[in-house]
Amino acid sequence: MNKVREAVDTLGGAAGICRHLGLKFERDFPCPWREDRAAKMRWNPIAKGKERWHDFKSGENGDEVDFYARVKGIDNRQACKELIKMSGLDGSGGGQRYPKPLSRKPRRELGYTKCESRERPQWPALRRAEPDEVETISELRGLPWQAVEMVTDLGILKIGKQWGYPCWFYVDDCRWNIRYRRLDGQPFRHAKAMAVANSFAAWPIGIDRVRSARRVLVVEGEGDGLAAWASVWAEDCVDEVAVCVMSGAAVSIPQRCLHTFEKKEVRIIPHAGDKGRVGELAALRWGRQLESAGAVVDIYQLVKGDLGDRLDGKSSDEIRGLKIASDFGEQAWPAGLNRFAD
Repeated sequence: MNKVREAVDTLGGAAGICRHLGLKFERDFPCPWREDRAAKMRWNPIAKGKERWHDFKSGENGDEVDFYARVKGIDNRQACKELIKMSGLDGSGGGQRYPKPLSRKPRRELGYTKCESRERPQWPALRRAEPDEVETISELRGLPWQAVEMVTDLGILKIGKQWGYPCWFYVDDCRWNIRYRRLDGQPFRHAKAMAVANSFAAWPIGIDRVRSARRVLVVEGEGDGLAAWASVWAEDCVDEVAVCVMSGAAVSIPQRCLHTFEKKEVRIIPHAGDKGRVGELAALRWGRQLESAGAVVDIYQLVKGDLGDRLDGKSSDEIRGLKIASDFGEQAWPAGLNRFAD
């Protein structure tokens, strides 16, 4: 058995690697690097405990190492090094070992949502966005440039370079999860949005601002994160409202983060109209978690698409009129979850 195969087995095979990536292990699952809403990929068991994934949409397939590399946005050589280090087979003794599941049923373990033992992702060289870059992002996202400039001033929006492309980065001071997109609006090879290597996919970006806020907007994806901040800007409530970004519908809020939302008014704005209602089901899952932590939760119900689509091309007055960052519901989950019609 070679060292890479031994590392994969030590980590628990495909299930263990998914846990390290903050993803839920299921037989059929949505593509994490394409941000699919419906399950279009499958893990297939092969000989000697190995598993391979198959993408029904693109026809591509690969093993556990290739899966890890694609989710992290790195090449297979770097993926092999990271997996060996994570397993402790490099001699560091710092590996986390997960037993392989006895069945295909997904297991609810809090361990994979913890990050105390993880190494923080290393920030690339980032800088403040220049005025022309602010205008470019404003045009790409269909948001007022003043709103994008405010996000830049808050230190949430940064500019850097990845894979040879100028990119805009969505970050926070916790530095556990760093997401980025190309500045020219084009997708990467496998996805339109990527995460910096070793990012903790389940970590809510922006949770550092939740502690001092009275209200919180929870959205899915960095694009909706910018749109949510545009609502905060338009309604002039930046001192009262924080925006929290979840990386995708497949992740859950880590246990260690939930206490931060205690006694907060939280509005979840899910993606709507997707196949299988994946975005709405994710919102229900996050809502239950937040309600158990003592938050007052409601859902802003969009008719179709996401918040970025809803605000695309809208003026500041039109955004203000939607009252997305204010006019929160008064009923807590689950006694009568408020659904705000678009």
